[in-house]
Amino acid sequence: MRITKYPIFTSKNIFSNIESTSYRLMLRSGMIRKSSKGIYIWLPIGIRVLNKVISLIKKYMNSIDAIELMMPIMQPEYLWKKSGRLKISNLEIMSVIDRKQIKYILGPTNEEVILNLVHNEIHSYKNLPTIFYQIQYKFRDEIRPCLGVIRSREFIMKDAYSFHSNKFSLQKTYNKIFHLYKKIFDCMKINFFVAQADTGFIGGDISHEFYARKINNFSETKNFKELKLIKIPNINSIDELSNKLHISIKKIVKVIIIRNNNLLKYNSSLLALVIRADKELNLVYISKILNLKLPIKLATENDIKHILKINNSIIGVLNLSIPIIIDYDVANMKNFVTSNNIHEEYLINVNWGKDLILPEIKNLCNKNVNFNNQTKNDAIEIAHIFQLGTKYSHPMKVYIKKDNNKTELIMGCYGIGITRLIAAVIEQNNDQYGIKWPPMIAPFNVALLPINFYSSIEVKNTTEYIYKKLLYYNVDTLLYDRKEYFGVMLHDIELIGIPNILIISKSNLNKGIIEYKDRINNTIIPVNSNNIVQFLLRRIKNII
Repeated sequence: MRITKYPIFTSKNIFSNIESTSYRLMLRSGMIRKSSKGIYIWLPIGIRVLNKVISLIKKYMNSIDAIELMMPIMQPEYLWKKSGRLKISNLEIMSVIDRKQIKYILGPTNEEVILNLVHNEIHSYKNLPTIFYQIQYKFRDEIRPCLGVIRSREFIMKDAYSFHSNKFSLQKTYNKIFHLYKKIFDCMKINFFVAQADTGFIGGDISHEFYARKINNFSETKNFKELKLIKIPNINSIDELSNKLHISIKKIVKVIIIRNNNLLKYNSSLLALVIRADKELNLVYISKILNLKLPIKLATENDIKHILKINNSIIGVLNLSIPIIIDYDVANMKNFVTSNNIHEEYLINVNWGKDLILPEIKNLCNKNVNFNNQTKNDAIEIAHIFQLGTKYSHPMKVYIKKDNNKTELIMGCYGIGITRLIAAVIEQNNDQYGIKWPPMIAPFNVALLPINFYSSIEVKNTTEYIYKKLLYYNVDTLLYDRKEYFGVMLHDIELIGIPNILIISKSNLNKGIIEYKDRINNTIIPVNSNNIVQFLLRRIKNII
């Protein structure tokens, strides 16, 4: 793209009255402009980033066979009445009335609409499980819109919905999407953590939030050691495992499987309780906090081998096919040890939110302990996933046929705030010169800065050759062919955050070199002008 044909709306305004780093840089770099309070126009540079993020998310969603569709922005109010959510919804819902006085809600979320579609189109368990997703504008009447696109009145979301005939299928998909989100955020080089969350306005049984830290300080994640899988034969107890690994028993988790006929909430007769290995369970106390009738029985060896398919002397927290509750002490553990639930296999340096999704947390050991969750202060929520169960199918009377019977449809939902995600990336990747985009989502991969483009034949010919070669190899390239001083050109490109910059000057061409600037590390190196295209292709080979 030539900059003479592609307007960039960079601004010299410092916007010192704006506290949010991402909002300030999105305005300065020409990504967005404010249309009204909490509502923004996305400009060409912003659209390029937005499309890169959307394409990346679509690629990952399609990899798990999720099916894309598009639902209406205007949702008939009667569906929200049918689900019962209209009574409990807050004042952030935006609505309109048409000429026939029919009321519509501008969709903040789409549970009712998608469930109504599935109710009309899917009738048998043989068509399940299935996942539908869309990427679309959402609306909320935000009381105090602030921080630019982090807290706005309209925003772009990827929302997905899964449908199941049983809870185990829901849990499997929930875990799959949890790990998929990890891959997406890792690919975008986001420093994030996961925390158990309140189900809130959406509802359901279990919910987790993904947070990006505002500052890209990896001190927290550096405390996570590398996950290791090891084989240790002839281990019959946790004490033996502790001695063999030369670690404290406090670094190992212990899993107790209980059996009770009153576990209706969990849709299972078995439940895994996870405590630190130096602790013990009081089953009378457990009966009170879980509202279970005594007696509570421990699972038998037959249950463990034939129902859970575990053939190991020590039960671990990995790959359990039953609901799990962990103790506060366990939720606070880092780099812990657990069985892999495969014969003689153990995992070392396991961490919640990194290697395992945080399950339900309760005070299982009757101790005065609080869950020291990673702070949500100075963090931005970028995704939220829910196990909805029958939260919507029950009031909306949505059933499927299974073995000549009708059963309520079970549902999950999974959101990523795309516009907010972009702001989070900027918060973590910037310096005094501007944005430092991770290569996968940068608006352009390469910027060409020719000095005296119109007065030097050598500079013009070399620049045009490189530009056409890069386009041939499908490299997103921005050619700065506008008549500007070099300082202005470099300022614009660094502000926008293009990761690879070529500075082409006559004096350097006479020496047979072109200067390459790595925007992320702010380093400049001379490269042989004859090898410059191959050099760039090697740098960006994973993203084209």
